[in-house]
Amino acid sequence: MSVPNIPQDKPLHPAAVHFPIAFLSLSFGLDALYGLTSSMSLPTLVSYLPAQLEMTRASHFLLSLGLITTLPAITSGGAQAYKMINKAGMYEADNKTMRPKVKTTITHAILNDIVFALGAYTWWCRRDRGPTYVPTTVEILGSVVSLGLLLYSASLGGKLVYNQGVGLNITSGKKAQ
Repeated sequence: MSVPNIPQDKPLHPAAVHFPIAFLSLSFGLDALYGLTSSMSLPTLVSYLPAQLEMTRASHFLLSLGLITTLPAITSGGAQAYKMINKAGMYEADNKTMRPKVKTTITHAILNDIVFALGAYTWWCRRDRGPTYVPTTVEILGSVVSLGLLLYSASLGGKLVYNQGVGLNITSGKKAQ
């Protein structure tokens, strides 16, 4: 079986991030919802939600899918960042000021690594609690923090692509970064 020849000017990272963002945000959101419904008396809201057992199970399996699909996103993002920095450098002409898109890229990568680490920790702790996979209070708080970091990091990724042109080939004379 032959490996398809992928053009080097077509970055894979922007295409690889959608599943991890969806799976992880749903998982973290379900954990937050579980925390709210298990600690507060919300009879009207709870009657419209899935059972708590279903929420915790769905959250665990979505977290598993999110972590698995994050691996290609991390790999392709690292490769794209390396290529961008290698091509244009980290610093402006004065060799003191870091380029704005490099700062944003590093922040984006660090936040995503934190989210991945928190998610992996939560998955590791919950893996033997089946079939319910009920999160502890600390894991719920970790999910809430992870959701905020994930959404902020995703907005930084959008800023890199749409505001700073990272990974775009806008004119035929320019290569993607």
